[in-house]
Amino acid sequence: MMDFRNKHVHFVGIGGISLSALALFVLERGGVVTGSDLAKSRTTSRLERIGVKVYFSHEEHHVFGADMVVVSGAIDSNNPEVKAAMKNCIPIFTRAMLLAEIASEYKNVITIAGSHGKTTTTGMVASCLLEAGLNPTIHIGGEMVSIGGNVRLGEKSFFVTEACEYKDSFLAFQNQMVSCVLNVQDDHMDYFKTRKNLQNSFQKYLKNTNKNGFLILNGDDEFLENVDFNAKIIRYGIKNKNVNVIAKNIRECRWSKFSFDLFINGERCARIKLPCVGRHQIYNALATVSICLSFGISIDVIVRGLEKFSGIKRRFEDVGEINGAKVFHDYAHHPTEIQANIKAAKKFTKGKLFVVFQPHTFSRTRDLWDDFLKCFEGADEVCIFKIYPARESPIDGISAETLAQEIRDCGVNSTSFENYYDLFQMLMQHVCKYDIVLILGAGDIENFCNYIKEEREI
Repeated sequence: MMDFRNKHVHFVGIGGISLSALALFVLERGGVVTGSDLAKSRTTSRLERIGVKVYFSHEEHHVFGADMVVVSGAIDSNNPEVKAAMKNCIPIFTRAMLLAEIASEYKNVITIAGSHGKTTTTGMVASCLLEAGLNPTIHIGGEMVSIGGNVRLGEKSFFVTEACEYKDSFLAFQNQMVSCVLNVQDDHMDYFKTRKNLQNSFQKYLKNTNKNGFLILNGDDEFLENVDFNAKIIRYGIKNKNVNVIAKNIRECRWSKFSFDLFINGERCARIKLPCVGRHQIYNALATVSICLSFGISIDVIVRGLEKFSGIKRRFEDVGEINGAKVFHDYAHHPTEIQANIKAAKKFTKGKLFVVFQPHTFSRTRDLWDDFLKCFEGADEVCIFKIYPARESPIDGISAETLAQEIRDCGVNSTSFENYYDLFQMLMQHVCKYDIVLILGAGDIENFCNYIKEEREI
């Protein structure tokens, strides 16, 4: 067990959703926490309010006196704080290393991986474990409404967390009791380069599971339906009739929320009504059911846990109105996620659907370019905001302006924007009551939601 009492731990990139959660873990265990990031955010403000010193630059002297330095996946070895730590022989942990180290102290570690749906599924599982009275420790890549943040410290029996594939981060987990993979699609190809490399990484992740543990796999996923291990596997799905856990008699309710009959090994067990928007949430719920079944949690408790799940911020979150039109914000930044959100919003849009999208990183925009051109089908007006660079430098020919132009060439009205003022003015001039505005992206586009609120209050 890592003893953080009176230890100074410095986090480089502390504004990241996962790194900020780990900072809170260290703080709760008696550590002294400092951190650095390049921009202020709601996350950094929350850390500052509880006494964490946050620097808004990367400087060598920030790590002086630290007993450990923890770096996010977006930080490279040329970072001045990383260089200073190396020069002064201060131990350096990656985000994944520290997360896996903390997780290893728990009896039942539940890791949830996949290209999409990790945060929501982690939240659903956490909700069910809480409903079962199991007092789990929770590490989640978003702000879970019911726990008021992205981390919850519970007892040492259950630890539930997302497992991110970027840079093979999830391979840091060893001997976890549950390894869940929701789906496997091309993403982070700046690192993986080929689909085969991506799939091999997921295979390695699954192999790290405890010999007495469970693999939870989406039986409708083209890659996962053929994965075969000498292990206990629970498969779930909607289309594949040979899975263990399946949804049937699916019905769409108000606001594009869904209900379905839950069948387990051919037997109808319950009717579940989901509180989340979108048909894709059925898959997240089925994964949750499968995980909970592996621990013997009763169906009644699972159903209550799912139906009480109050959601994750930045996941189809209602953030206000413009000219009487509802505005929703979602973290969606992959073409599959964008299309799922558009389909969900279109179901209850009486007027026009306006989609504001900020691409996340130049390399992802380049690698998924053709998919981005097609994924906005169903939107009446698309606004492409300037690309969020994260860890990257610009790439020639990859810009919001070019993307918007080629989306127009595909038959969807699209315009690019470089600042909040112009984007807001465009929406104010064209959005009417009964329209829907959908703001999508994993970068700092969430600040535009705050900008809207501020402008509406003037």
